Amino acid sequence: MKFSAHNKQAGIATPLLIGGVVVVGIIVFLIASGTLKLSGSVSKNSDQSQENVQTPQPTAVPKVQVVLNPEPFTDAKLGLSISYPEGWKVNSAVDNVTIYKPSDTTGSGKADALITVFSAPIGEFKDTKLATIADLHKVQLKKLFSDVIIVKEGETEIGGQSAYEMEFTGVMGGENMHGEYIVLTSPTKLYAVLGGANAGMWNDLKDTLNASIQTFKKQ
Repeated sequence: MKFSAHNKQAGIATPLLIGGVVVVGIIVFLIASGTLKLSGSVSKNSDQSQENVQTPQPTAVPKVQVVLNPEPFTDAKLGLSISYPEGWKVNSAVDNVTIYKPSDTTGSGKADALITVFSAPIGEFKDTKLATIADLHKVQLKKLFSDVIIVKEGETEIGGQSAYEMEFTGVMGGENMHGEYIVLTSPTKLYAVLGGANAGMWNDLKDTLNASIQTFKKQ
């Protein structure tokens, strides 16, 4: 996804419950319940000294073509549709849908990666710039993840639709995660999309996550 440079003032503090709280809250619940136990975790502490660690030679890895289900997930109440990779599972609720990749290493009840899409009435954010909405969500990300680093951010397009995206890393429940957080709006709804994976698996899964996210359509 191509980012454009964007300079802006700091976000406006607000006590309101916004989409970002709910989306990240879903991640908290999944980790706490054990559903989201990402495999391939990268330990923050290592007993090996740097002197004894050999740097592996780079190996050319063929790019795997992402195969999406022919029938996208569609929900008129959520006001969205999104295609997802074959073999991934779908859990939908009143105001969100979570699509996840069952873990190849820790069992189908766990996940290696996920995409959560939250939908809510646009309300007072109807005339708010996407960058400002993203600032509000960024505050919540930093409250619910520890050691958050915003890798890059800016205006982008998702499936030809204007959006604002933040790529970030952070720690939650002992899991080192790498993800992208995207906000979009329609005349009636506010959408937040979070795609994430274990930090150690990000490079292998980011193209798959992006292929799915790029199919997101507002309805």
